[in-house]
Amino acid sequence: MKVWTYETTPFALGGTRRPIATEIDEFERIKVGKGFHAVVMQNPVNKYWHVFLDGCGALIGTDKNKAKLIRRVKQDVKTGNKVVMLEQEELGAKEQRQATILSTVDFFSKFRG
Repeated sequence: MKVWTYETTPFALGGTRRPIATEIDEFERIKVGKGFHAVVMQNPVNKYWHVFLDGCGALIGTDKNKAKLIRRVKQDVKTGNKVVMLEQEELGAKEQRQATILSTVDFFSKFRG
């Protein structure tokens, strides 16, 4: 599965933000509510857990505690507007297609807390 997030470089003039992606093997698929599904996986470089939205691969949550992360993502979906979330999923798919592909190690090394 191709997953992605934004990489930011705050020290560049005005800061920059670009989509970066990598390919992963699915770790665990979960239902997050309102018909949305996600993939939960542990970062292979450090101890973080990540949730990526199925369908567009966008990173929607990161935490050191897996259970807390899943609860938070499900609560976000529960309180969110489904129409807006569908629009975001569509935008996420476009961003994913434009993302710079990194090796798995390079991608997951970006998460420093």
